[in-house]
Amino acid sequence: MWLVNCSKKDIECLFYNKIVYEKPDKVQAQQYQKLVNLCYAKDNNSDRYWSLSSEPWSWKSS
Repeated sequence: MWLVNCSKKDIECLFYNKIVYEKPDKVQAQQYQKLVNLCYAKDNNSDRYWSLSSEPWSWKSS
């Protein structure tokens, strides 16, 4: 799943319901959870608007 396609509700759900993983998947699951935590903290989700500025695919500031 791509996080840029997750709605605000999806990010909240992933934030409050932490990822459960098996030992072989630990590193990848923890990296994914860190990104979910960052998206939740910064309010980044697919409900926000994208804009093209000097950097392709940057978040449009509110």
